[in-house]
Parts: sequence; C-alpha cells; structure tokens
Amino acid sequence: MKRRLFMPRHTVLAFAGMFALVALAGAFDPGLALTSAPALLMLALFTLGVRPGEALIERLTSIRGVGRWTVEMLLIFTLGRPDVLPVDDFGVRDGYRALRGLPEALKPKALAEIGLVWAPHRSVAAWYLWRASDEAKQAKVATSRA
Repeated sequence: MKRRLFMPRHTVLAFAGMFALVALAGAFDPGLALTSAPALLMLALFTLGVRPGEALIERLTSIRGVGRWTVEMLLIFTLGRPDVLPVDDFGVRDGYRALRGLPEALKPKALAEIGLVWAPHRSVAAWYLWRASDEAKQAKVATSRA
C-alpha cells in the first residue's frame, strides 16, 4: 500500500507558517496547555523538524502538557527519525529486561548508556524492544493458562 502525504494548499501553509514563526520566536505562552495547542505543537514540530533530536525535545517540552516521551514518539512515528531511544518508555525497558532475562527492568539512565552502541539506529532497536516486551507478555499468559 502506497503511503500518501497530506499536502495542504499554499494559503494554509502561509497561515500555518505565521503560527510557526510565532512559536519559534517564543511568543507563545509557555503555560499553554496541550489541549489548547495541538496545532501549534504540530506546526512547531514540522518547522523545527530539521533540528537535532535533543534540541527539539528541549524546545517542545517547554509547552505545558508535552513531555519528553511525547516528543520522542513524535520524532519516531511522525518525523521518522532513525536515532531515538525512548528510555523512559516502559515497553522499551521491559523488552530489554525480557531479552536479557533480567529480574527487573533497567533504569532509564542505564539503558541510555547501553543504547549508545545502537546509534544511529536506536529507533529500530526501540521497535524490536517493544516487540520483545509484547512477546514476553504473550508467553507469560500462555504459560499461566497451561
């Protein structure tokens, strides 16, 4: 199946660009709740998309209600960044625990250090760790029924 990209009309882009410039200039209210600013978040994301991941995370987490995990998910699934390891994600940490047979999941800082060797493909590693977590849960359910 071919993936289609949404391409807005030039008038919409011009209007969106105005809001993105306001966001880039820092003129938006940093106390603005996410529920009232999803369009602003997306505009800032696509406008700032050329920045390195950490700079983008720092900029977007200044919006109230937008945390590091949210921005990391947007980097992976919306912008398609190949080198993002969401170490605060329970599924990623649980997947590593399951693959290594550890009694408990690692702390985010420890997993971040381990994940350095996976660069520049840490997003792919995250996908495999999520899958490992799912498989471990399914295996646990299957053994508990037997």
